[in-house]
Amino acid sequence: MSEDDCREPLVELRHVTLGYDREPVVRGIDLSICRGDVVAVLGSNGSGKSTLVKGMLGLSELLDGEILLFGTPARRFSQRCRIGFVPQRNQVASNIPTTALEVVESGRVARRGLWRPFTRADRDAARAALRTVGLDHVASRPVQHLSGGQQRRVAIARALAGEPELLILDEPTAGVDAETQLRLAATLQQLAEAGTTIVLIEHELGVVADLIGRVLVVADGSISYDGAPDAAHTHHADHEHHDHTSEPLRPGTGLIGW
Repeated sequence: MSEDDCREPLVELRHVTLGYDREPVVRGIDLSICRGDVVAVLGSNGSGKSTLVKGMLGLSELLDGEILLFGTPARRFSQRCRIGFVPQRNQVASNIPTTALEVVESGRVARRGLWRPFTRADRDAARAALRTVGLDHVASRPVQHLSGGQQRRVAIARALAGEPELLILDEPTAGVDAETQLRLAATLQQLAEAGTTIVLIEHELGVVADLIGRVLVVADGSISYDGAPDAAHTHHADHEHHDHTSEPLRPGTGLIGW
């Protein structure tokens, strides 16, 4: 969907520059993510793709321009439950005994509030999220005992438990086996068909290619391609030899609190 056809933008970036410690990483970005979009953000290491997407979450520093989330300036956006984020790295400490269901239940905090009591509706939503990713049978198992692919799917279920309208995933298929990649792709296809707006940070489209409707290629800190997936691969390959340094791993100000 082109920006001209976008009747309901969930994310808008208006001449945005993002970076870390006041150092720009991406510059002059104008972009809208529309309701129902399934978007892949591609780029080589150091291109700025992760910084760009994390800017939507307040996890990289806004140096210039404006970011709107659901029509609200990002700095004032408080409805965190409307956005689910799945980081690339699992974030459950290995020395804390936590079940898969407990991890997924923690995804309800943004919707119910930190201090409100946990309800049956919260538990039902968490179990439904586990069913969505095909892991309801491991609900009571310690998450540390699950495979890497299962842990990745638990992380997706945690994001889904908050019933988000926009789901952002950082390389969800990276580092998992082929079977798990196919399971993840099927889950994302199901979510897309249900109307969830999805943004994927990826190095290559791979198994998710069939569900992607729009591709952004980030190169040298700017968007070098925005369009249909068909031409994206060639365009992305043309930029692969540029800038192979890694982007900073440290978070920014965390305006939204992921």
